[in-house]
Amino acid sequence: MNEAHSFIPFASVVTVLATLVDSYVSSIRNGAVPCIDSAVTAMATLENSRVIAEALEKYKEGMARLMLPTEDDTALAEAHSLALDEAIEYFAEKSIFDNDHKFRDKLSVSVFSVDCDSGPFVNYSIS
Repeated sequence: MNEAHSFIPFASVVTVLATLVDSYVSSIRNGAVPCIDSAVTAMATLENSRVIAEALEKYKEGMARLMLPTEDDTALAEAHSLALDEAIEYFAEKSIFDNDHKFRDKLSVSVFSVDCDSGPFVNYSIS
């Protein structure tokens, strides 16, 4: 969806517009010429950061479906791959103006620092 059209969920429209207005007002107050490009970049950064957090929750939900212990590493690798694909697909549907994939790459790296305190790994010890 990122390539042709980007849609912002209605609930985020107010936040997005507020970010654009704040950027313009700040520029004017500081004596600078408002720039639509920098305002849109700031808005996209805010929105995509929110979507990354939501996509990480999708990843955690996917990993929570894994039943431990597993017979081998294959099940863990498959669960990770599936959960990551679901998170990236969610991100691709919801993200805006990420044509250079900067935020998608940030999501891919972020899954390796997901807090597992509430997932399937809690109270699991390797014998």
